[in-house]
Amino acid sequence: MTEKCSEWYINFPSLEKVHGNCVPLPQNEVYMSKINISALISLLTFAAIVSCSHNSISKDPNLKLDFSTDTILFDTVFTTIGSATFSMNVYNNTDCDLEISSIVLAGQQSSLFSINVNGVPGWAFSDVTLKAGDSIYLFAKVRIDPSNSNLPFVVEDSILFVTNGNEQIVNLIAWGQDAEYIVADTFVEGLPDYKIVAAEGDNVIWTSAKPYVIYGYAVVDSTANLVIEAGTQVFFHKNGGLWVYKGGSIQVLGYPDNKVVFQGDRREPYYDDMPGMWDRILINEGTINNEFHNVIIKNGFIGIQAETLQQYMGNMLILDNVQIYNMTGMGIYSIYYAITGGNCVVSNCYSYLAALTLGGYYDFRHCTFANFWNKSSRDVSSVYVNNYALDEDLNVVDFNLEKAYFGNCIIYGTSYNEIKLDKQGNGIFDCSVVNSLLKLPNENDYSNYLTDCALNDYPLFSDSLYYDFHLDSVASPAINLGSMSVVNESAIVPLRFDADGNDRTASDAPDAGAFEYVPKR
Repeated sequence: MTEKCSEWYINFPSLEKVHGNCVPLPQNEVYMSKINISALISLLTFAAIVSCSHNSISKDPNLKLDFSTDTILFDTVFTTIGSATFSMNVYNNTDCDLEISSIVLAGQQSSLFSINVNGVPGWAFSDVTLKAGDSIYLFAKVRIDPSNSNLPFVVEDSILFVTNGNEQIVNLIAWGQDAEYIVADTFVEGLPDYKIVAAEGDNVIWTSAKPYVIYGYAVVDSTANLVIEAGTQVFFHKNGGLWVYKGGSIQVLGYPDNKVVFQGDRREPYYDDMPGMWDRILINEGTINNEFHNVIIKNGFIGIQAETLQQYMGNMLILDNVQIYNMTGMGIYSIYYAITGGNCVVSNCYSYLAALTLGGYYDFRHCTFANFWNKSSRDVSSVYVNNYALDEDLNVVDFNLEKAYFGNCIIYGTSYNEIKLDKQGNGIFDCSVVNSLLKLPNENDYSNYLTDCALNDYPLFSDSLYYDFHLDSVASPAINLGSMSVVNESAIVPLRFDADGNDRTASDAPDAGAFEYVPKR
């Protein structure tokens, strides 16, 4: 799990850094300066002057407390109303007596937590003297009613210590509802904190019996396989995600009427439509197809990032009736991958709905890409395709776009141009858009790639701001725009029926997008 990310980077105008979990670190150089003897003697003399006697309380702002832990994790899963208590030590490891001016529970009296300092219960304490080299006991208690559906899955608070103006925090974390909790237990510099949920060679099944709450990253390791059954709810805590490492695989097997849902772990109504609540689903190359059937992915940073780390190994990412929406980054971010999608809706993201970079292989049929992001300005297209990378000197490095096919699709939104086909260098660029409705002001820009497409006519969606991209009127230009050959040629994702189960062969020609028009009754 220490694989380095690829060295190629794409500069996206609306995202400062979106390349996987990579955080390129500068090569820090340490310069040793000479310290003359007289300066060293002066420093030691000053230290002797400010040293403390045990009979006085120091006001030195440089002195701080030490703690036996910076986080108290109540890892008990309550199935009935119950409580748990954990303890910690607060140390004064200095040579001076210190006065802790305040110890305060941030949530105060309304918190689900309570604290006890040296045997005294309360939520706020002041002027606690701690002798040099001494310590105090602090007890923290949480009381949880797991049947309270208004509780978040992860209940958090903190204890604030103030000493000589220094603020220090100890975090309090507990589980608020009955669920399967996956908590990161591996910490490697340069990687997100993670826990391996499927080790090499394992076949692991997640069922819908309980929701899964992921704190950190859940990792499917090489040669492992994770199956997620219909109806399973997966909740990610802030910055959490799911990572299918190279050689691993995942099958998400929802049903049309019993979908699998990936979302943030805050359950309060305020967070129903809050983007950026978690990080992403990251999938690397493998030998077995990764499949998502009847799935909702919402309110994160990147919906699915499909990235080849070293070399293509023959697998494909299959997206069948998948909805991805409300991302602060991108819906689909591909780096030299192979993706087939049918009956998918990708909508309302701050950046690209689909960024297909460094070449690859892509086949999208009867998909709706609709970007009506209304939380801030958006100045990029919904769909971006390229066949190159830039090296550190901004020189073009060729990659091959073996195929980028959009058949019977809708690509529309509020930007001036919602599709950008970015061909540079000498690599293959095999792209075609057929029988699709596009927001594209100038057809001449991409005339070599378009066949029987309709341009710039509003699709007449039912409610674009609330993610309802059904066709609302018989006047929609998407009706009968599609070609039946696009339906019949699809072997991997069956397309006779739309995302709602309506038969596309019942009319003269299929409609563009994920949904057939059905007259209101």
